[in-house]
Amino acid sequence: MYQQQQGQPQYETVTLPGDAFPGKQYTFTASNGQQVSFAVPAGMGPGSSVNVDVGAVAVAPQQQQYAQYAAQQYAAQQQTQPAAAQYAQYTAAVAQQQQQLAQQQQYAALLAQQQQAAQYAAYQQPAQQRGSESVTLPGDTFPGKEYSFAAPDGRTVTFQVPQGMGPGSVLTVSY
Repeated sequence: MYQQQQGQPQYETVTLPGDAFPGKQYTFTASNGQQVSFAVPAGMGPGSSVNVDVGAVAVAPQQQQYAQYAAQQYAAQQQTQPAAAQYAQYTAAVAQQQQQLAQQQQYAALLAQQQQAAQYAAYQQPAQQRGSESVTLPGDTFPGKEYSFAAPDGRTVTFQVPQGMGPGSVLTVSY
């Protein structure tokens, strides 16, 4: 029933089973191990292939609870309302759920962008504050020994004596 779509690791293609109809909820375990729920889109039915986003947002427990509640309400009202009214009410509930999911995905995308911006800023900052220091190695030096010194910006820089260097050698340490 489920197969991974090649070339797009954030999406998986799901082939809908024989009991599928628009709005029906399915849950499956994606190839990344995450539980993913989705609603059958309008115009789709048994045998249709649906691309499901499995990497952007984990399905929130609230969504699962809401889907269960909507299904219970739909089942309870099936016995008391005409079919057209039932379908309209059900599709409205599904539309509301899809809107909530879209908002959560937008929020998750915004968070991801903010995290990427913060990581980029953190990466760029040290690049602008790089320096180097020439160090004359003391008499007890041997290859592999570690030394530390305080850089002009206050950071402690630790380096290891490279092979081929010994007492009196001048080493340029970049930091």
